[in-house]
Amino acid sequence: MTTYSTTFGEQLGSTDEKINATFQYCQDFNGDGYKDIKVSLSIDPGSNSGTEDMIGVAFDIQNDAVSGLQIVNIQRSTANGTLSTYTPAYVIGANQVSDGGPLDPGFITTGGGSDEPYDVGIKFSAQGSGEGIVQAASFLITKADTDLDAELLLENTDWWVRLQSTDGGEESAKTAGYLLDLPPCEDEPPPNGDGLAQTPGFWKNHPDIFLQETGKSLSGDYYEQVFGVDVKGSTRPLLSGNPTLGEALAAQGGGEAALLRSTTAGWANAMSDDTNYVIDTDALEDAVVGVYGLDPNSATFVTDRDAAVDRVVGIMEKVDLNDDGRIAANEVINAVQDVYGVSSAMTDFWAWTDVGAVASAFDAMNNMPHVDVSGFS
Repeated sequence: MTTYSTTFGEQLGSTDEKINATFQYCQDFNGDGYKDIKVSLSIDPGSNSGTEDMIGVAFDIQNDAVSGLQIVNIQRSTANGTLSTYTPAYVIGANQVSDGGPLDPGFITTGGGSDEPYDVGIKFSAQGSGEGIVQAASFLITKADTDLDAELLLENTDWWVRLQSTDGGEESAKTAGYLLDLPPCEDEPPPNGDGLAQTPGFWKNHPDIFLQETGKSLSGDYYEQVFGVDVKGSTRPLLSGNPTLGEALAAQGGGEAALLRSTTAGWANAMSDDTNYVIDTDALEDAVVGVYGLDPNSATFVTDRDAAVDRVVGIMEKVDLNDDGRIAANEVINAVQDVYGVSSAMTDFWAWTDVGAVASAFDAMNNMPHVDVSGFS
């Protein structure tokens, strides 16, 4: 899979609302055996006053090649307020999408700077914020029995995002963008070297190194802020519903506590330029022994160890969004959001019942050979 991110920032409405756009492609996202294109849009945090409502998006397809294209799996979320109750809808037609017809997307596409008519229009939310708002959305572009080529379809295309209730609810916005060259599909990732990591205990006991490597404070920064989730918390064992990163590293027990502990360490390992947070099967052979409680004296030890390594690798290959064999910080965050069921997560591999399996996989990664304290600079 290849991922490309950009920001649409051409102000055409009354307020300046930047839209972060991520394009993922060269992968089958809906399980039909053919490659799709996933598009994710969100209001940039710097533009989000808390009331912004993303009504819809209109865009072009290169050379108007819309025949057979479908928009599926439209997902929406909001970081503020109540999610819109509107049922998403779309229209597709070469040079036909305009609020003046023939294919009206259900929101305004006219105005100074508009490049209408467009080829695709997707409506996420209804006019008027009374029924809720949308601040992030994603969708798949797919075609039956066809591998889609993102470069061929989306390079050099115009995009238009319509928003309402901006800047505290009093204004509206029209944000335009232009998608230039997309990077080609990534085939074979370069060698990543030997896996190196550190454990939750190390990061908890070295707050200065944690700050140096991540830019975050164990006592002053919070897990929910970094990972974008709502921690459930518990009373037995005691687990705060809004833990600091230090409290997450010190969380006791399994379940959610184990996930907080292992993913905070995993995120730090991914952020550090002195570790090497890669999927290293050789390094994992030793790491899984303690994590999964394997007995080296057992007659089935080798079989059990290899099965545990396969289990970890299987989960980490799903975490690895760009398939480069290296776990990045944003990939750790996305995995956590996936487990918590955050609708804006870029994947949907796990349910909350998988919390233990994902936590153990990160725990194994964190128990690859360690970097000595003197190795952090």
